[in-house]
Parts: sequence; C-alpha cells; structure tokens
Amino acid sequence: MFKSDRRAFETELSTRGITRLIHFTTEQNLPIIMEAGSVLSRSHLTEIRHPDESILDAVVTNDQVRLDNRPDYVNVSIEHPNIPLLNAYKRRNSLSHVNWCLLALSPELIFHRDTLFAITNAASNRAKKAGISGDISDFRRLFSDTAKPNDSALNSNSKYPVDIQAEVLYQGSIPTGYIDEVIFETDEHQAKTVAALRLLGVPVPKNKVDPRMFKIARL
Repeated sequence: MFKSDRRAFETELSTRGITRLIHFTTEQNLPIIMEAGSVLSRSHLTEIRHPDESILDAVVTNDQVRLDNRPDYVNVSIEHPNIPLLNAYKRRNSLSHVNWCLLALSPELIFHRDTLFAITNAASNRAKKAGISGDISDFRRLFSDTAKPNDSALNSNSKYPVDIQAEVLYQGSIPTGYIDEVIFETDEHQAKTVAALRLLGVPVPKNKVDPRMFKIARL
C-alpha cells in the first residue's frame, strides 16, 4: 500500500509543513462522492450504478477526454488548489450552471504506493517532457528551482510547489475517510450543499467557508 521509502516522504512532509492535499470538484458531485464513499477516478465514475438515475444525471465531469492519459487517477494539488485550471473550468459555458468546492485531503496519500508527481499540469507537454513518476526525487523536484515556470518567481514558502499547477496523481479512487474537510467559497454555497446532503441522507463531512482558497494568493 505504501512506497518503500515511506519514511523519507514522511520526513519531507514534516520538514516542509505540508498538512493537506486539495482536490476541487463541483458541489453537485459532493453527494455522489459521500454516498459512494470515494472520490472517484474517471474510469471508476463510468462504472457506478444507482437506482435513482436522476442522481447519476447530476454528475458533472470537467473534461470528456483525459489529456494526461491517466483516467484511473485522481489529480490533486498540495496545500492550495490549481486556481488557473479551476478558473478555466469556471469560464466554460458548459459548466456555467455549477458551483465548486474544495476537498482537503490527508497528505498521507502522497506516499501511497502508486502515487505520481508532476511538476506542472500533468496534461501539459512540459510535465510530460520532465517525466511523471512516484520517486522521492520527483516529489522533491516539485519544490526545486528547476520546476519554476518561465513566468513565475521561485516560491519562498517550502510547503507550496514552485508551480501552482503542480499535481499529485493518486491511482484509483480516494476513500472519503481521507477527506479532512470540505471548503466552500460562500456561506450560500455551504448552506445549499449541506442541506442537499442531509436531504439525501448521506454523511455530511466537516466543512467551512474560506473564499481565500478560491483565489491565487501570495504564497
């Protein structure tokens, strides 16, 4: 289940002060996640069945095609969401009807056996050229000057990757037990989604409102 050099990863996380991973999803998908008991990878999402077809009709997929060619992986960020990508989804006409929330996940997922690391968006040519693997050296490279995008200054806070679009790719689906909390952008979004979860009779995870997490902050 864990990488052979798990202890090296644990030391790295502790030294850098990394406390969470972030996955963004739609508020419409949260009931499916909580009822399924997992944050589903794209390949697993296509396999689920539900007696109420209207529930499945509400599932929102960000991309019809996975350009990173890894449909069996869930893509997450370290400490802060990939805001440029999230904003790109927000601008899509096909997604204009949805709202977004953030899942704060246990950093333990980093040292699970098949987890991979990409210095920027895994679908990009730059990430593919640099290589995407699960070695400790590749994890450390996320914080190295060599990962710096051309238009960005090196991040001085050691818990954030140099490139805000750097990704951790977790193979399979992530059990909801790894969700530490759900973060909403507004009080209205929080109230509406929590009410929907209660109405559907599915677990309500710990949650809060933090609009700063939906912006590119000075890290």
